[in-house]
Amino acid sequence: IELSISTMLLCSLILLCVPSIKQWLEFTQATQLVTKHANEFIFDAHLAREFAIQRKYKVSLYPLCGNDWLSGWQIRVNPDFDFLDTSDQNPPLLVRRLDNSIQHRLLLSGPQFADMSLQSNQENCSNHLRTSQTRQSTKKHITFNEGGFAQMHRGGMFANRLILTHSSFPSISRHIILGA
Repeated sequence: IELSISTMLLCSLILLCVPSIKQWLEFTQATQLVTKHANEFIFDAHLAREFAIQRKYKVSLYPLCGNDWLSGWQIRVNPDFDFLDTSDQNPPLLVRRLDNSIQHRLLLSGPQFADMSLQSNQENCSNHLRTSQTRQSTKKHITFNEGGFAQMHRGGMFANRLILTHSSFPSISRHIILGA
């Protein structure tokens, strides 16, 4: 009898713990997802800055599709702030695409490196994504000059940020901040 009561209590305890363990695992996976993509973005911003310094050209990091960072991003030599140049003479130095299954689990907010002096090309993307500011008239980019400083189109230096949040767990967010 004692063994059966002990077994029943142990089974009850396990049944109570399983949902919280599952939620903890989901929360941990969400945290890892947001952190991974925030770190990739930071790494690629550092890489763009290093390219600018080494090549002695302006180098831009900007969204693959219009103003949507969740579509992915690319790094190009960009001396004229021409974000439509996709010619073979100026191939991207790096392209990072985000998988659709990942895109729908992430949300963006904050200024997102918007340059008020540039108009955005509002192209339609085949996989339009959820951001808190999807239709802006200003171009989102980080352009580093030859000295490695983040520069706007009109020459001003800027500090800005992008906030990456998990759609199912709003408490999980990473602030990516660029200081001038």
